[in-house]
Amino acid sequence: MKKQNQMISKVSKVIVAGTIVFSSLGTIPFNTLAADVTGTQVANGQITIQNGVKVEYTQVIKTNPWQGNLVGTEYVAKTFSEDFGTNEPFPGVGKTNYSVTKTAFVVIPVSGQYNFRTQGDDRTTVKINGVQKLSTGAYNATDDKNVGYFHGGDIVEVSQTMENDGSIGFMALKWGMPNLKLENPDGQRTDIPLSSTFPTREQAEQAAAKMKDHGVLTEYFDGTSSNVFKGQVVEPESFTKHYGSTEPYPGVGTTDYTVKKTGYIYISETGNYRFNGGGDDYFTLAIDGKELIKSLKYPNYAETGSIYLEKGATIKIEQTLVNEAGEGYASLRWTTPSQPAYSDVKVTDMYESKEKAVASNEGPTFEDASAAVDNLFTNKDPNGNIKNTLTQAEIDAAQALVNKVTDPTKKATLQNNLNKAQSQLDAKNAASVAEKANQDAAKKAVDELFNNNTSSSNAIKPATNQAAIDAAQALVNKVTDSTTKAALQADIDKAQNLLDAKNAATAAEKTNQDAAKKAVDELFNNNTPSSNAIKTLTNQAAIDAAQALVNKVTDSTTKAALQADIDKAQNLLDAKNAATAAEKAKQDAAKKAVDELFNNNTPSSNAIKTLTDQAAIDAAQALVNKVTDSAAKVALQAELDKAQQLLNNSVLATPQLNPMTEADTVFSGKLDVSKYNPGTIRIYINNAPATVVTVDGNGNFSYNIGNRKAGDVIGVDYKDRTGQYNLTTKTLITVTPVSSNVTINKMTENDDSITGKATPNVKVRYVVNGQAVNVGSVDTNGNYTVFIGKQKTGTVVGVEVFDPATNKYKAAVTTTVAAVNVMIQPMTNSTDTVSGTAPANAKLRFLVGGAAVNVGTADASGNYSKYVGTQIAGTTVAVEMLNPDTGRYELAKSTTVTGAPKSVNYTVAALTTDNDTLTGTAPANAKLRFSINGNLVSVITADASGNYSKFIGKQKDGVVVSVELLNENTNQYTAPQSVTVTTGTGNATLAPVINTITEGQGVVTGTVPTSVTTVRVWVNGVAQTIVSATNGNFTWTKANLKADDTVKVDYKDATGTWISAEKVVTK
Repeated sequence: MKKQNQMISKVSKVIVAGTIVFSSLGTIPFNTLAADVTGTQVANGQITIQNGVKVEYTQVIKTNPWQGNLVGTEYVAKTFSEDFGTNEPFPGVGKTNYSVTKTAFVVIPVSGQYNFRTQGDDRTTVKINGVQKLSTGAYNATDDKNVGYFHGGDIVEVSQTMENDGSIGFMALKWGMPNLKLENPDGQRTDIPLSSTFPTREQAEQAAAKMKDHGVLTEYFDGTSSNVFKGQVVEPESFTKHYGSTEPYPGVGTTDYTVKKTGYIYISETGNYRFNGGGDDYFTLAIDGKELIKSLKYPNYAETGSIYLEKGATIKIEQTLVNEAGEGYASLRWTTPSQPAYSDVKVTDMYESKEKAVASNEGPTFEDASAAVDNLFTNKDPNGNIKNTLTQAEIDAAQALVNKVTDPTKKATLQNNLNKAQSQLDAKNAASVAEKANQDAAKKAVDELFNNNTSSSNAIKPATNQAAIDAAQALVNKVTDSTTKAALQADIDKAQNLLDAKNAATAAEKTNQDAAKKAVDELFNNNTPSSNAIKTLTNQAAIDAAQALVNKVTDSTTKAALQADIDKAQNLLDAKNAATAAEKAKQDAAKKAVDELFNNNTPSSNAIKTLTDQAAIDAAQALVNKVTDSAAKVALQAELDKAQQLLNNSVLATPQLNPMTEADTVFSGKLDVSKYNPGTIRIYINNAPATVVTVDGNGNFSYNIGNRKAGDVIGVDYKDRTGQYNLTTKTLITVTPVSSNVTINKMTENDDSITGKATPNVKVRYVVNGQAVNVGSVDTNGNYTVFIGKQKTGTVVGVEVFDPATNKYKAAVTTTVAAVNVMIQPMTNSTDTVSGTAPANAKLRFLVGGAAVNVGTADASGNYSKYVGTQIAGTTVAVEMLNPDTGRYELAKSTTVTGAPKSVNYTVAALTTDNDTLTGTAPANAKLRFSINGNLVSVITADASGNYSKFIGKQKDGVVVSVELLNENTNQYTAPQSVTVTTGTGNATLAPVINTITEGQGVVTGTVPTSVTTVRVWVNGVAQTIVSATNGNFTWTKANLKADDTVKVDYKDATGTWISAEKVVTK
């Protein structure tokens, strides 16, 4: 034991390396010994865990070449399989780019063939006894292999390494083996149990030695009648065992074998015993050399009848299983005097020899039993309490020893003490269950007080009240574990504090709301905001005070309503103040205007200023009209009436004449007749009296004077109250020429109309190369247009405006037709780009067959080109240029595609089951598509020499491969040319055939050779899963497959070569 402790002390030290560099996933070399690190699994130089693994965790620096820093080593009571999620798995390695290696000594629980399966994120390797057996290279990939035979009790060193690059990290190691119960183990994979996993070899050896205290001698033969002996082994097993469809022992094969098990049972109580057995395919049972069940055929079971046995006797049991085909298994159960129901014969009842059975049961039984019972209690005192770590397995082991004691008095004492231990353990377990229930109920109640049922949210739910907290407190009070209770109580206290704060805030809010409402209401008549009228005493200070109280309210709905009333009061006060100020401003303005009508700005002067006219009085009247105060308004109006009377007594009004142009024919004007209307007015032309016209009651007058030339002087005068023409009333105007603001828009050889602007409604004439071609009028908006057809480059076009004064058209405003300056290169059915020249930086639009397909811009040198694809001969390709004056694209140039028809000749080479590539010839760079058995697979492009090839995988005999050519003359695919796959000379390996895959359905089906049992499935180069194949057929469903995804299926042939095929998902 001292030597063992020294060894364990050594392995408990943590070795930390410096930078580690090697080329692939595997064991990390150590080159630096750090100080001892004591973890929770190591105490006083000893490993404190009984079952578990040694973990080495490393920070990965880079992967090629591999380089990392070993962070540390721990012994943990865990299995190989572990899900780290996105957390840091061990201190110091980070959440990504780390490596974890778990190593343990595994005690093999049952003899037989073993399969191991590894999986992890992102890569794993597994070593068994120092030799790498399995590996994976990608996320979620698995490696499942048969690693050979092990015997029960063997010790196997197992090491699994996982490397994580990022995100989620996990590692899983599972195994499959024969079952010691009647359940077919085929295909079963379970985690390597913690109970079979030991951190050191010494611990494993102790467990293995204990296993070997019991067992049977197993002999195995090849054959069912003329048997060939293949070997024998002592196994720590009983008789019931299911081998599945695997080879149970080396050399016997998977069918037609014989397994004979021999064991001895020491009879611990006198009475009748019965045995029940059966197997697949034949079962024989002999007890003490006598065959009681002979060659019983599957699926039958048989009983032996009662066998009377004396306590202390040792019986020999021989069980023979003969398997002819399929699964192999055997079952042996018994009843005993104290156990009337059938159960499997336990391994703890079995010995491989009679001598061992006798020696194991007739030794110092009482002393062993007494020590075992005492060890159940603290300080080995049966009158005290059981150990904290006591398990049911320890009580069962002690019971087995007590059962062997023969002295009834001693046995009763031991049984009484054992019963005490059992009662205390039962009570402890019951209390643990009750405590767990109390903790769960309390935690649920506490969590539900908070938002998202999470106390870390630091916010209670709106529905959480004192009753809910009190109910949760009552449940917390039932918890007895002090640590758990303290954590729950802390959350209860947090909830109570939050509720108290909420209640306090609610009370304060109510006070604030009441105060604010009172203050707001008192701003209005009858203390009612709905009166829509504020009190006479309501001023800005009252509103500001109410606003301050509203600002303290936190409830958004209440605050919004109060604020609306505050705003209403403010608006009413603002309107009141504005009205008062406006009235004051109106009175001031009116008084100023009235005063300024009089000499010295004083109405009491009773004399108006020389400049005072009707306009000034009217302006003052308008201001007086705005005054609303009646007393002020009456006073102002009296002064204004005084000014009006004074003005009425003043000089005659001056006539107002409207201006005339040489295009006008009517002379008109207006006289202010508010003071005096002479009734008529005299008209002069060039200072010569021409006529007298009437002045209407509004002072308007007019006369059809006809067209006058520019420069003519038109005048008027009228008689005063004496009946004489008064010189002071004479007023003159001069006729002005018509404005010639005529513009003409530029034209190109593509334009067909003259357009421009001139004076609205004037008459115009259109000319081409000096010849009049049409007449028209300018519209009311000043625009004109006339169609003249397209003109040659250099043609001069213009517009002339008619002059009514001279009865002639004025000189034309002209523009010269310009060239478009766009050129398009000829195109053939081999050309895919339209090109040419245009004005620098011109914006262009391209058309094919009359339909616009693209736009572009000429470069600074005037060159342009645009890809439009190859076109069929006869197609019209055109280019249009943007006219900056009209903002529209206008046709510039077009060309018609020429060229001889494209060839549609192509060939398809014959295919055999030896070929994996589709080949043939076609026009250079032609596009083709191919199908397999009518299912469209992919598109191919021929090379510049007219050859094409496409890997399609090896196909079965009889498969039809069809090829279609894209006819560039019609842009349609030709009728298919097909070849049928024939049998080749090397028809050993066939590629998978994948049926059409449709987006949305996501079902992948197909066929492989019937000898293939599994295939791998990939999507877009990423491995997805392994799928079983039955009779050469496979099916896999992946609902989220999208159009254009590439699905690959492959399998490994007899030479170890991966054979694959691909299929693109269709819409």
